[in-house]
Amino acid sequence: MEELGDRPSLESLRRAADGTSRAAVAEHYGFSSWSALMAEAGRRLVATEDLHQWFGAQLNNEVWRAIDAAAVSPGSDSDDKDELVYAAFASAHHWRQIGTRANQARAEHLISRVATIVGLPDLALRHATRCLELVEAHAGEMEDWDLGFALEALARAQMACGRVDEAHETLQRARAATAAIVDSGDREIVEGELAREPWFGMT
Repeated sequence: MEELGDRPSLESLRRAADGTSRAAVAEHYGFSSWSALMAEAGRRLVATEDLHQWFGAQLNNEVWRAIDAAAVSPGSDSDDKDELVYAAFASAHHWRQIGTRANQARAEHLISRVATIVGLPDLALRHATRCLELVEAHAGEMEDWDLGFALEALARAQMACGRVDEAHETLQRARAATAAIVDSGDREIVEGELAREPWFGMT
């Protein structure tokens, strides 16, 4: 029984919130409870680093599925847009803990793409710029397709911000970087992203 007229203490509220959020995470990933999720994690993902990798990858894949399905747009319900933004940031958080520079650059790219989709151009530009900075500063740690993706996100964000001349220049760089990708399958994937809207009227 709580004191002060049975009002819950801050500590009990914190415990309740923790329990609710843990249950929600467990349910989201197909487990009946947080303890069931942790038991599975104990069997499959022993180290903290592995947990970061697992959640980073799961969230990344979840966001890309939403992007591929065109499930969210600037006109979507605010909760749906927020959910996509939160998932992209959460994925980036996990990759920052244990990921390579390439993982981190790709996480920045994902945030930028999501921000563009939900109508947050300034946020998109910030993270696209950060993505390109990482790719260029750590080129030896990247795949040859990372540069094309980074430039694609930057051009898209620049166009969303109304920086039309910069966007056209960056898009030309993105196309050149994409043409230089050695593997034809990888090149086709980046070309597919370059063909995908929104481009805000740029052709």
